[in-house]
Amino acid sequence: MYACLVAIIVLFAGQAPPEGPATPGTPDEAAQEAAFAAATRKLGEGDLVGARAALEALAASAPDGRWADDALGEAASIAERQGDLAGARALWKQLLERHPDSRLARRATARLAELTAAGGSDGRWDAAAAEHDRLVRAAAGAADPQPHLAALGVLLDRNRGYPRESAAALWLGDAWARIGAHGRALPWYERAEAAATSDLERFRAGLARAGLWTVTGEHDRAERQLRALVPPDDLARLALADALEDLDTARAHARWGLVARVTLAACALVALLTLWRRAGSLRGAVRALWPPPLEVVYLVPVALVLGVVAESGNLLAARAAQLVLAGAVAITWLSGAGLELARRKGAIPARVIVLHAGVAALATIALVYSAVMHEQLIEVLIETWRRGHDMH
Repeated sequence: MYACLVAIIVLFAGQAPPEGPATPGTPDEAAQEAAFAAATRKLGEGDLVGARAALEALAASAPDGRWADDALGEAASIAERQGDLAGARALWKQLLERHPDSRLARRATARLAELTAAGGSDGRWDAAAAEHDRLVRAAAGAADPQPHLAALGVLLDRNRGYPRESAAALWLGDAWARIGAHGRALPWYERAEAAATSDLERFRAGLARAGLWTVTGEHDRAERQLRALVPPDDLARLALADALEDLDTARAHARWGLVARVTLAACALVALLTLWRRAGSLRGAVRALWPPPLEVVYLVPVALVLGVVAESGNLLAARAAQLVLAGAVAITWLSGAGLELARRKGAIPARVIVLHAGVAALATIALVYSAVMHEQLIEVLIETWRRGHDMH
C-alpha cells in the first residue's frame, strides 16, 4: 500500500502544469508592449501610415492581448486624422465588438456616433467631413487662417445638406469674426441658422449673430435679437444672460471710446494751436514740422519694424499695434516741433514743460484706448479670459 502511494505521488509530480494564457510579465506580453511602444514612436515621428499599420497588426496578432484595445483605439484615431472616416468607423466598431468592457468603450461609442453623424450612415458625406476636419485643423494652426476659412466656405457651398453644415457655418462665422472680418462673419451666422436642425442650433446661431452686432456697435439691434431668442435649456439661458451682460459692458466701453476719441482730437487741436501761436502764422507752423524732430527720426524706423513684426501675430492685435505706432509718431512729431519752437525763444518754464508732458500723456492714453476699442480687443481679451483660446 505504501509503495502504491509513493508511485502515485511520483507520477503526478512528473507531469508538466497545463498551459494557460500569458500573464503579466510573460515574453508574449512583453513583446506586445514593445510593439505598441514602437508604433507610438512612429506616431510621434509623424509616420501616421506606419504607426497605423503597426497598431492594426498588433491588434490582429493578439486580439485578446492586453494591448489590443489600446491598439485599435489609437489606430482609429489615426484613421480620423488621415481622413479615412470609413476606416475609423470600422476600427471603433471592432473595438466595441471585441472589447465591450474596455475602458475605451465609452469613447469608442461617442466617436462612432459622431463619425456616423458627420459622414452619414452610408458614408455619403465622408469626403466632405474629412476635408472639413482637415481645414479646421489647418486654420487653427495657421498664422493667417483666411485661405483655410475661404476653402471651408467653398466646401460648404459645394455640399449643401451636409449633416454638420450648421455647426460648420457657425464655426466659420466665429473664425471670421475673431480676426475682425465682421462683414464675412454675418452671412455664415445666417447660414448656420438656416441649416439648423434643432432648437439648440438655431439658438446658438442667433446668439452668435447678436454677439457680432454687439462687437460692431449695433447695440440696439443686438438687444432686439437677444430679447427675441428662446433658450431651449438651462445652459442656453445662462448663455443668454451672459450675452446681455456683455452687451451692457460693450455699451459702457463705447461711451468711454467716444470720450477717448474726443480727448485725442482735443489734444491734437491744442498742439496745432500751440504751434501756430509760437510760430506766429499758419505758414510758420507748417514750416516748423520739417525737418522732423530728432525724436521722430529715431522712432520711425523702430515703429516700422514693430509694425512688420506685429503682422506675424494676431491680426486684430497687429492692426491695433499699427494704429498705436502711427499715432505715437504723430504725437512725437507735434510734441517735438512745439518744444523746438519754444526753445528758440529761450528757456522753457517748468509749468510749460509739465503742461506739455501732461497733454502728450493724455493723448497717448486716449490713443491706446481708441485703438484697442477700434479693433474690439477688449471683448476678445474678455472672451479669451472666460473661455480660453480655441479656434474650434
